[in-house]
Amino acid sequence: MESIFLVVSAFLLAGTIKGIFGFALPIVALAVLVNGFALSDAIALTLGPALFTNFWQSLTGGHLRPILNRIWPLLLAASFSTWLGVYILSVANSTYLKLFLGLVLSLYAGVAMLTPQIPPPKPSIEKWLSPIIGFAGGLVLGTTGIFSVPAILYLQALGLPRDMLIQAMGISFSVAMVVLGLSMTGLDMLSIKLGLMSAFSIIPAMVGMAIGQRVRQNVPEMKFRRLFFLALFLSGLYIFFQAIH
Repeated sequence: MESIFLVVSAFLLAGTIKGIFGFALPIVALAVLVNGFALSDAIALTLGPALFTNFWQSLTGGHLRPILNRIWPLLLAASFSTWLGVYILSVANSTYLKLFLGLVLSLYAGVAMLTPQIPPPKPSIEKWLSPIIGFAGGLVLGTTGIFSVPAILYLQALGLPRDMLIQAMGISFSVAMVVLGLSMTGLDMLSIKLGLMSAFSIIPAMVGMAIGQRVRQNVPEMKFRRLFFLALFLSGLYIFFQAIH
């Protein structure tokens, strides 16, 4: 009963944050779920809601072909390294993985709070940089369930128009979640029970998104954004130091 309450609470909160900002559902859910689940199980639980809420985003915008033409090297490299990351997740010490998760959460929140203006790479550099970023992003995804560092931060630096960037993020998250799910299934890390719980989690996530969309109309987004990333930064530190002790 406690685990069900934790799952519902995690995805209700994560859905609300996604409803306000349009991103961060897996990140928020993981920050909550690791307090009651093993990291590998927490990652498995995010698959359904993350894929469901990002799939439509990947098809909306009308830029599917040009986006794929530009970021396919990143996605291909990430698909390969995600499997490698999941394998590491299956054999590595859980304490070290939680340490890594805490660092990734704090790093992502810290960069987001500073909002640095990263210059877009030149086309000649982008050709070889994209697969490197994709490979690193896949490793982080496979071991922590988070694709934002460095892959999404890199996409934000490409200088894409806003609607194109939103669709590119939807495509990237959708591909990442499919590959992550297949990798975990192939390594027997996604049980039927976890799969059903992940599917059930779509409901509180969608309810949270509806709440978040209402909140967005009444709350100054920039002020709420700073508070959210500060809370995420502190959550990452908490997970890190909890793992140490």
